Amino acid sequence: MEKYEREPLLGNVEKNEKEKTLSEINPIEGESANQMLYSESDIEKYVELPLREPVRVLNAEKGIRTIDCSANRKNIEGREHGEAYIVIEAEGLFEDNRAVAETIGKLDKGFGTRKNKEVFWISVEVTKETTVKDVEEKMLEKINNFYKQEPSWVPRHTMEDLQKHYKTEEDNPEWEKYNTREEWEEEGYVFDEENQEFYDSLWHKKLMDKWRKEER
Repeated sequence: MEKYEREPLLGNVEKNEKEKTLSEINPIEGESANQMLYSESDIEKYVELPLREPVRVLNAEKGIRTIDCSANRKNIEGREHGEAYIVIEAEGLFEDNRAVAETIGKLDKGFGTRKNKEVFWISVEVTKETTVKDVEEKMLEKINNFYKQEPSWVPRHTMEDLQKHYKTEEDNPEWEKYNTREEWEEEGYVFDEENQEFYDSLWHKKLMDKWRKEER
């Protein structure tokens, strides 16, 4: 597989924001671990500034799902040196990318809802003087070793999948009556006409469309 060149940075970040030190970056409040990303705006919502572009590159360009990350003042509080990190899902990594992950990361067990799954921790050393730009560049240098692969982390569903899921999870037999594309689209799903499957978001569909186009 050929390595994949990254696209432009996510959003518009002021230059002076990139010069902030890690000690100036507050942690994002709330639970962000194991969150499924449905759009690039979710990256801004759940990921701290130093790691937004690396997380976007991994998910959107490399096809590798990230499930946690951290780059804020707490990473260096009370010590001279700390680590900023991204945790990626081991399941679904292509063989070449697993080999890369074993070289640049550390294999471990997952946590929370994924405690029985394997993950890789990818870390870069940081200090109180480390800037947003420093963290971004160091992490991008590491993850650029990955190859582009199919974004298999993107959920895809048939209509039967959706009917079974909602009948079981929601305990609502009325969901079984949803038997047209339009009805599921009204619930927020995005339909892929060519492959006859549904996506959880338009961003997910765009990622798969892009992969399929480039593989042809």
